Parts: sequence; structure tokens; C-alpha cells
Amino acid sequence: MNESKTMDRRTKYSLDAIKNALFTLLEDKELSAITVTDICRTADVNRGTFYRYFKDVPDLFSHIEDEFLANFQRVLTSWDMSSYYRSILLEIQENSALIRFILITNSTSHILEKLLLLQKDFLLDILHSRCPHLSREDTEYIFEFILGGFIYFIGKWFAEDMKTPLDDVERNISMITESILKAYGG
Repeated sequence: MNESKTMDRRTKYSLDAIKNALFTLLEDKELSAITVTDICRTADVNRGTFYRYFKDVPDLFSHIEDEFLANFQRVLTSWDMSSYYRSILLEIQENSALIRFILITNSTSHILEKLLLLQKDFLLDILHSRCPHLSREDTEYIFEFILGGFIYFIGKWFAEDMKTPLDDVERNISMITESILKAYGG
């Protein structure tokens, strides 16, 4: 049994090293210019280890996105907007290398759209419950406005190397959202 735990730790170590190597390389290269050899050299793993888990670099990136989305969906369960934002911010902070790549570079990643689709109905239901007199169309406009502001806010936070404490970011986003909802009678 100890051997299986050791293997699990080794597997996790190898996977983490491969993922970290990709993000290290993304600081200087475009995703399309990164090779498996580059990743293996940076991660200090052999090609066989890489190919045991991924078929190529785009597959690795896709795996990282899918893992992030699965984790993101798992943590977003609260109807309280404050803890909802906290959950999002903590997940973003934990995956800062991925988010930084997506927000600061002109990534072709569609992860933000995927997040939107995962949470859109849930968030629209929350907005509609807070502002029941609004039409579904008006609720969708408000949702898009809040989402756009949230994405911009996170992009600015990353551009400033996340110097603003997470608690302050959470408080500001929550206050802005609450102000919008109150303006619509929610």
C-alpha cells in the first residue's frame, strides 16, 4: 500500500511539474511554439512520462482547462453573492498561472466562455430572484454587464500582480454587484 501512495505522489509530482513547465514556458513563448521537448526539459521529466498522460501540448493545455472548469464548478454552490465571489476569487488565485495566461496574453482559450455557460442559468436565477419584476432579457443584460465588469476587474487585479488583498477585491466586487441589484429594486 505504501508503494501505491508513493506512485500517487510521484504521478502528482510529475503532472504538477509538467503543468508548471508549460506556464513557465508561456512567459516567453506562444502556446503554439512550445514543444513536448521544451516541456520535458523544463519539467525535468522524460518524454515517456509526458506521453503517458498527454498526446501533445494542446492536449495538455486542454486538460488544464478542463481540470480548472471541473474544480470551478465544484466550488460554486453558494447563493450568497459574497461567498460566491470568494469561492471564485480563491479558485482564480489558486490557478493564477492559467488565468494570467488567459487574461493578459491574447489567448485563444475559450475558458471564460465555458465558465459563463456553466454558471449562466444559475446566476440568472439568482438575479431574477433578486429582481423578479425584470424580464428575462433585461436580467441577461444585467448579467452580461456584471460579468464583463468582473472579468475586467480580475484582469486589472492580475495586471497589477494581485497586489490588492483578496478580501478587498471580494468586498469591492460584492459592493458593486449589490449596488447594481439595489438600483434595479433587488
